[in-house]
Amino acid sequence: MEPDDIFRVASMTKPITSTALMMLVEQGKLAIDDPVSKHIPAFAGQKLKDGSAARSVTIRDIVTHIAGLAASPGAGNLDRSLAQIAEAIGSAPLEFTPGSKWQYSSGITIAGRLVEIASGEAYADYVKRHIFYPLKMTDSTFRLTDAQVKRLATTYKPGKEKGLLEAVEIPDPTGERTPDPSGGLFST
Repeated sequence: MEPDDIFRVASMTKPITSTALMMLVEQGKLAIDDPVSKHIPAFAGQKLKDGSAARSVTIRDIVTHIAGLAASPGAGNLDRSLAQIAEAIGSAPLEFTPGSKWQYSSGITIAGRLVEIASGEAYADYVKRHIFYPLKMTDSTFRLTDAQVKRLATTYKPGKEKGLLEAVEIPDPTGERTPDPSGGLFST
């Protein structure tokens, strides 16, 4: 390992997204208890899977994984804009009544879209300008350059046999795709 190796930080993208969102809350551009539908109309009048009415999903619900949203769409579905992804998530029935239980979900993806709406900037541009640049995080990005790829550490997962690891295949890190607020970040 080298001190400047770059890693897929996966779900550690979520605290970055949540920090960006909370910066906008601090500026008064959003309120943590706002219904998400105030900013993303597709979240208005959501229903549970059984068709019954549900209370409105709030920003607090999405960042704490208690919104009742389905699992995160993952990087494979990020060939659409965050606006399109948020629209699809908001149009889907809820898995459970918001606030009734915890379940890992696509809430942080919605937080990324709220960053765009409240700031007027693309999500990746906002985090770069307001978080990465001030902190001198020059290698934190959603899309690697050819020079950065040379420093990319291999990601491993448990192997089929106990005690062994195997490399994880990842999408082209230089490829054009929608930045994933839930897990798409690379960093040192």
